[in-house]
Amino acid sequence: MSAARPRISHSQHPPVTTVLARLFLLFTLVPLADLLLLVWIGRHTHWAVGLGLVIVPALLGAWLVRHEGVRCLRDIRKRLGRGELPTRSLLDGILILAAGVLLISPGVVTDLAGLSLLLPPVRRLVRLGLIHRFRRRVLFGGASRRREAVGQRVLDARVVDVDSRPVDGP
Repeated sequence: MSAARPRISHSQHPPVTTVLARLFLLFTLVPLADLLLLVWIGRHTHWAVGLGLVIVPALLGAWLVRHEGVRCLRDIRKRLGRGELPTRSLLDGILILAAGVLLISPGVVTDLAGLSLLLPPVRRLVRLGLIHRFRRRVLFGGASRRREAVGQRVLDARVVDVDSRPVDGP
């Protein structure tokens, strides 16, 4: 008689195929939208306008990434010097890096997203949203776990390794 295998839920960690499908859509639909928008702009205006919409935000973005990055690094050093954890500053640094990556890729949509992440009020809103999402996932194991637990039996279990000696014993 074989023991029933526990059901593994993918609610907390989606299968690799789902993640790959999302990444595929992200890396195909966003560039396609950028390309279509640039073609549309090129048809309805002069070609130099489209070129300017790619070059000017990249140059402005490079300067802003450097400026905001240096400011973020100063804040991290200041907080560490006071013995504080620079969590807010580290998240800002990650968002500034993401803005730089968005600005490197040519396109109007990605440039707008990148430039908006370089604005401190927008970055603050995104940072607060990320913190809220991280807290929810840590405290509740993701939103979907609470929905699954309704109507299901919860099992409290411990893992015991019978092949090794106890840590506190001889």
